Amino acid sequence: MLRRKSCTLKPSAYDLFGEIPVTLDDIETWLDYIPRMKDATPSRRAWYAKNWNVVAKIKGAKKDGNWPPVRVWEYEELLELQQKLKR
Repeated sequence: MLRRKSCTLKPSAYDLFGEIPVTLDDIETWLDYIPRMKDATPSRRAWYAKNWNVVAKIKGAKKDGNWPPVRVWEYEELLELQQKLKR
């Protein structure tokens, strides 16, 4: 009897047209990870997103598989939790 291997498929970063989609929620998430940008005015956030090319940075992160972003301390907490679960 043959057994099927279980696997988890990683969703593609590309849409049907071969582009990497970036939503307004993605941009807001990116800006929330920048210190002093969470409480900035909407015009300041828009200026930052445009002038620092946030859309291209998000596309690059999605392409590399690093989206959504994770703060360093969240990552360390996740590693600690995984180690506790292995015991």
